[in-house]
Amino acid sequence: MKAMLAAAFLMAATLHASDYQADYAALKAKVGREHLEQHLAEWRKSDPDNPNAWILSANWALDEADVAIVGRGEGATLPPGNYKLEMREGKVVVIDAKGKVAGGIVPDPAQAGIIKAAWFISEALKKWPHRADMHCGLATVYARGAFWPEHVAALRGFVNAARSQAGKLRWCHDAPLDAPEDVFLADKLHSFARQQFDHESKGADQRFFEIAQMTARACPKSPKGYNDLAAYHGLSENWKAAQFLLERAAKVAPDDALDRMNLGDNSQRLGRAEVARNAYQHVIDLQSNPALVKDAQAKLEALGKGTR
Repeated sequence: MKAMLAAAFLMAATLHASDYQADYAALKAKVGREHLEQHLAEWRKSDPDNPNAWILSANWALDEADVAIVGRGEGATLPPGNYKLEMREGKVVVIDAKGKVAGGIVPDPAQAGIIKAAWFISEALKKWPHRADMHCGLATVYARGAFWPEHVAALRGFVNAARSQAGKLRWCHDAPLDAPEDVFLADKLHSFARQQFDHESKGADQRFFEIAQMTARACPKSPKGYNDLAAYHGLSENWKAAQFLLERAAKVAPDDALDRMNLGDNSQRLGRAEVARNAYQHVIDLQSNPALVKDAQAKLEALGKGTR
């Protein structure tokens, strides 16, 4: 079922790869791995207004990440409870439900590396909130550590920044975005949503829904949020709810062949043959995707009507 939904509703999306990996590799080769931490600390101190110092510091923290063990210290483990990791005074500590320090990280730094990397990026975003690459990077770091509430919160932060920094958003190395801001935002959110969809778990499905909602609200002129929400409803075979969303997607993107194909297929599920015929015919008229045209022709014939 889920494989079918992925093909039917979701456009292919690829999350950006780090554009700073080559920079980090070059720095590590130049300075030496054993001196990187000190070098980066000095760089941040001497040139605090250089975003690269903070981004490469996050790369270093991830590079050092392995496996983390949390405890009170002296090898004692913490009792069951609701804990989280935070950076305080340059160290990763364990915070209990009351916000108090309950313990620290025992040397093998895995989740510690995730928290350090997230802290470096978060600090950088205080100075450069217009950097879309940092917002996406922060969400990616949290996903790597399976810090899911923080991951979703980072994406909400990205949406808020897109609003507050409208007209100013930039990408890696302060480069211009490769698409209009609203299109760019919808594409990135859809990429993160697709990652959750592919996890195939109840928790991931809920995150998929949250990100899809975020996309539809932040980018109402893009079909991607509506399509993703339709895919979510398809998981429970709520085709009626999916139909409403697919119709909205078709309105905002009338020349998108995949959107129309999705609408035609879902209309068939609901027994709305005439709506399905019109959607398939529109795909054929667009002539924008040969594979979809061929599929639409076959489905029109199955419905008892050929192309005009």
